[in-house]
Amino acid sequence: MSSTLGRGLEFKRSHQGQLAPPYPSAEQLVAGSTECGGVRTNEHAILQRGPYMGLWIRTRASASSAGLFALVDDALVEQAAVPAPVYVTLLERGLQPGLIEALLARGFAYHHFRSQALAKAHLPAAPPREACARHHFLPLTQEHTGHGGEFVYYKWPDGSHDAVPAYATSIEGIGVILLAPDEKSVLLVWEYGAWKPPSGAVDLKESKLRAAVREIHEEVGLVVDESFPPLYLGGWQQSQARDQLINDNFTFFAVKALPGEVVVDGVEIQEAKWFSIDEILRICEREDVRAKEAMGNTVQIDLGTSKTHNEIATTALSGVKAFAQGQWLPCDEVVASRRPTAFDLRIGCFSGKVADE
Repeated sequence: MSSTLGRGLEFKRSHQGQLAPPYPSAEQLVAGSTECGGVRTNEHAILQRGPYMGLWIRTRASASSAGLFALVDDALVEQAAVPAPVYVTLLERGLQPGLIEALLARGFAYHHFRSQALAKAHLPAAPPREACARHHFLPLTQEHTGHGGEFVYYKWPDGSHDAVPAYATSIEGIGVILLAPDEKSVLLVWEYGAWKPPSGAVDLKESKLRAAVREIHEEVGLVVDESFPPLYLGGWQQSQARDQLINDNFTFFAVKALPGEVVVDGVEIQEAKWFSIDEILRICEREDVRAKEAMGNTVQIDLGTSKTHNEIATTALSGVKAFAQGQWLPCDEVVASRRPTAFDLRIGCFSGKVADE
């Protein structure tokens, strides 16, 4: 491999939002190609094109420092003419001393970590060992397994504006206005010192509506009624909410519960209670909800039976008011619930596609 080491390597996007070319299988290394473009390899590294003409150098377990950085230095010269970034990945386990320091000395910056499961996502059965030997590599089922994931470093080589986006800049959360089967009441849970809608974080690979279905079942043991089209009620964003870097994005939906017994999880939630929609609307009429949001996000209420559990979150008030006044958007995507008995729930405020799970 020379200073033209990336010439002829192309990248073919396989899906929107792709951050890196897939780690090639042993069969793909023999063929010199993956579904996302060409591949070159020697004993030090695997070379691939990524999005926006990025050049990926994936360090192999057999790499020597001198051999690897000869590739890296050539890549920096070549990519400066594009201009486009150079990515170098280091194996999590068996990491050779001095590699990180050498990358940092060349101006590389840490970008993200790719788990072993993600790195092996495109890993079919390996070809025979003799075929691998002819191409100077071991089957990846032997080479990559046991080395964990990959640490990804990158450099924008020509000194121009760095256009590589940060790897993770937001956390997604959902809240649910959970209607009773008769649609006259909503279920609120006692959490963080107030009565509030069930809520939680969206898991990896999970849609927002699927997260809502899961949180309802986990927190209060109820099942969502699939015949009621979920309603999008809006949400908010808090910028730089975590470590002065990561944004919080929060979305609210209204869904309806099937008849069933409320069973709190006893971990996150200790108590749940049905509140009449009319009762909540009366609270909204006498309280300046927006002013309360600015002051502390709760409103004091009189339940008549408790002197302690007497605060209601303004998110509950705003959500119920938006539902009652028709300030919502219908959803129309189909996804599968994570309940043991799967069902389809009409959602789709975001992609408008039909899930295949």
